[in-house]
Amino acid sequence: MKTENGNMNLPIAAIGALELGQKPEAVRIVRQELNVKPEQASAMVEHYLNAHPVSRIPGYAASNHDPLFWIIIGLLALAIGLVIFWGYV
Repeated sequence: MKTENGNMNLPIAAIGALELGQKPEAVRIVRQELNVKPEQASAMVEHYLNAHPVSRIPGYAASNHDPLFWIIIGLLALAIGLVIFWGYV
């Protein structure tokens, strides 16, 4: 799928997968819809990402917090739950 200026366009489903941070899924979609080899599909996705930096949708990007952060959040939630529980008993 070449355009007038010679750039390759990815299928809209592949672009959507990239927006959600699912690069392997985008490569799979390109392979299936454009009937290209895995290496070519991967190169096309990389080329697209270099030409169009993707800003991921908030809430769908992988978290950069370490496990200690989530342990602390869990303990705080437990503490709040116990305070609420003991407040009603």
